[in-house]
Amino acid sequence: MNIYSNSQVGSVGDSAATSRRDPAAKLAGNSGLQFDKILKEATASAQPRRSPVDAVSSLEARNNIMRIARSDPAEASQLACFYAHNSLGGELLDVSDRPNIRYSATGELVTSESSAYFAKTNIAIQRARTELYQTEIKNGTPPTQILEKIFDFNDSLPQRFLEMAGW
Repeated sequence: MNIYSNSQVGSVGDSAATSRRDPAAKLAGNSGLQFDKILKEATASAQPRRSPVDAVSSLEARNNIMRIARSDPAEASQLACFYAHNSLGGELLDVSDRPNIRYSATGELVTSESSAYFAKTNIAIQRARTELYQTEIKNGTPPTQILEKIFDFNDSLPQRFLEMAGW
């Protein structure tokens, strides 16, 4: 089930649904002048999207995980299994501007097309990553090397997909 098909959300052009959620739409009335003013003020004061000051970069996170994996073989095995089956499993969304739902990394609006792209790509990627993991287990590859291969696999995925997933 698509979470964006909820009847309460309504479609982009659904003015009744929009006015229930957006007080500015009620103020706009038929003329739309008030809405235009509010939109211009909000756009002028909008800050570009950026990571929080204390955010850990993807490279730092990867290095930290690999450091843990190298220090404990049992932990490495658990991490390799986890990342083989659970990494990049969902869209990283920004819901702070409801009803507009966006991808956190890019600010791109979530649409039925973008969600379908993510879902279709995710299914194919999950199969390939699971196959990679199972092949490496059968080959007797050490867990730290499997984890490294999984991270390399994830890094090689299409940029649009990676941004949607917040990788």
